[in-house]
Amino acid sequence: VTAEIYEVYEGDLALMWPAERSGGYRVQILDARNNLLVDQNMNNATATISSNVMEPGEIYTLRVTAFAAKDNSISQTAVLYFRLPLVEAPVEEVYAEDSHQEEAFEEEYAEESSSEDIYEEEYAEESYEADYAEEPYEEEPAEESYDEAYEEYVEEEPAEEGFEEEYAEAEPAEEEYAEEEYVEEEPAEDEYAEEAYDEYPMDDPSAWQDPIDMDSDPMAIEVIQLRLVEWLWLEEEAYEPGELDELTIEAIIAFQTYCTEAGLELIPCFPEEPVIEPDTLWLLFNADEMEILNPNA
Repeated sequence: VTAEIYEVYEGDLALMWPAERSGGYRVQILDARNNLLVDQNMNNATATISSNVMEPGEIYTLRVTAFAAKDNSISQTAVLYFRLPLVEAPVEEVYAEDSHQEEAFEEEYAEESSSEDIYEEEYAEESYEADYAEEPYEEEPAEESYDEAYEEYVEEEPAEEGFEEEYAEAEPAEEEYAEEEYVEEEPAEDEYAEEAYDEYPMDDPSAWQDPIDMDSDPMAIEVIQLRLVEWLWLEEEAYEPGELDELTIEAIIAFQTYCTEAGLELIPCFPEEPVIEPDTLWLLFNADEMEILNPNA
């Protein structure tokens, strides 16, 4: 296979293709040995396959044949190749062995260093005893008396310095309190955004299997609103975050209308009882990094 091969994610894979109006499609999915996994006729421009039936690293083929609307003759055939990425074998054990060898080397080096230190200490003691025996200690009483008198004078002074030290220690308490208060209040919004993207990723359609309605998780609705703003279907800061408000519903309907005119079949969202179905969510959060921008923005 010399054509481009697409890497896909684990889970239920939604395979979609844009096409003009036709009488229907024959969809076939084959493995690397040309065994048919899926072979069916359908009117929708999308097919689904679970990654549980796929082997990592094996190349699979999606073959779509479009029929003419009038006489069901073949008008066009398209082919796409895809696969699950291989999982690399862990190398932790080799690293662990290397670490043990390094630790053993460090222990041997430490033992040698400690023996050298013991030798140096013994040599230093012998040299000190020899020097002490050769040079007798001589007293200098006059200077020592002067130093003692100076120490007594200095010990009587520090009452005022002690007061200044207490004042200096008490001073920074207000600054420490201000710094702690500032640090605690700041990162709340970033933590909320990270939690939203972890639970509702913007590049994994398999995480969007359930319809979204007025009672859904506000965090999921806000991620949808951010994607609509990014693709210019929704005006930034004009909507109510986390709610399916009127502007958000209008943006979803405009997005679906554009995709339907391009040949995709989507379950529509009605303003009276708004529900965003998974087929629309898979387009908004497709894994191919395909952007569907508003042409009128």
